[in-house]
Amino acid sequence: MATVIAVLPVEDFDTWRAEYESMHATRETFGDLGRRQLFRGVDDPNSIVVVFDWDSTDNARRYFGSGTLADSVGRGGGRTAPTVYYLED
Repeated sequence: MATVIAVLPVEDFDTWRAEYESMHATRETFGDLGRRQLFRGVDDPNSIVVVFDWDSTDNARRYFGSGTLADSVGRGGGRTAPTVYYLED
């Protein structure tokens, strides 16, 4: 199992959140285990941090490097591609 931390600045949290929610099934297809924590910055509520549990680092890398995610980030108003940290116990 891998833990993945994704950091993303967005234009509008509500727009991003709707797109994020619509991608749950897609993420699970790539190996997201469904245990996630979502945080917003105190000083900048459009600064998002999501902590995911993934079945493997390789599958997480496939998702976070995919065109599927890039398209979703664009639809959700992401200012940039997410910064992603891959962690293992």
